Amino acid sequence: MSRISSRSFAVNSDLQQQIEVSSISLSGGDSMTVSQATHDNLNCNANIQQGDSDVGVSNKLYVQNDTAGDLKADANIQQGGADVDSLNKLHTQSTAADEFLVNANMQQGDVDVDGLNKLHVQSDQRGMFLVDATLQIAGSDVSASNKVPVELSTGVSGTQANLNSASSVTNGTFSTAVNVNARVHNIFGNTTDVVNEIQIHVSEDNTNYYPLDYSIFPPSSGNFQQTVDAPAKYLKLKYLGTATVTATVLSS
Repeated sequence: MSRISSRSFAVNSDLQQQIEVSSISLSGGDSMTVSQATHDNLNCNANIQQGDSDVGVSNKLYVQNDTAGDLKADANIQQGGADVDSLNKLHTQSTAADEFLVNANMQQGDVDVDGLNKLHVQSDQRGMFLVDATLQIAGSDVSASNKVPVELSTGVSGTQANLNSASSVTNGTFSTAVNVNARVHNIFGNTTDVVNEIQIHVSEDNTNYYPLDYSIFPPSSGNFQQTVDAPAKYLKLKYLGTATVTATVLSS
């Protein structure tokens, strides 16, 4: 009669039978509940599941922790069910601006801000708004061929008798040329010649002068006035008769 070793019926201190299992095979759908008071003594090699499906690329594990410092994870951040990447950038918010730091491409209209998509900026307090950027006009950088249009309002320029001061003139005599460099010019004065017209000549370079298509025709009193609404840098008068003339041009 064969003998049975006592190790085949090992018992614990409570005389409970101990069985050593080398392996257990379960068919699909079967399960076994195991427990161990000391977690280091319970080793298991199995797939973690969530919602009855293995955790994988398409079924990522949801984790929560009330203490942020105790939760560490190495995984892809998702937003709207898709991994955060260059096409699905992370939307972030912070109520305290100083506590929010981010290293990312700034976007405007879902497109990265760059040379073709410049950032539109506004500030209610110009003293607090500083920017280092290229000034643009009509979508193009300001340059030698795309200058900034400006309109200056400097008042009235000119002095009394700057064209002639009781000057004796004859046919073909010119007055002093005045640098007016403005758009509207008021010419006025007195002449002893009330028969001949007085021509108005303008120039851009003070060398090449051209007559306007209208002239001054002094009345019988000899006191004349003419408004010229045309841009010019230089202006002078040409006399077609003998006279004594005092003439002034004011510009603005």
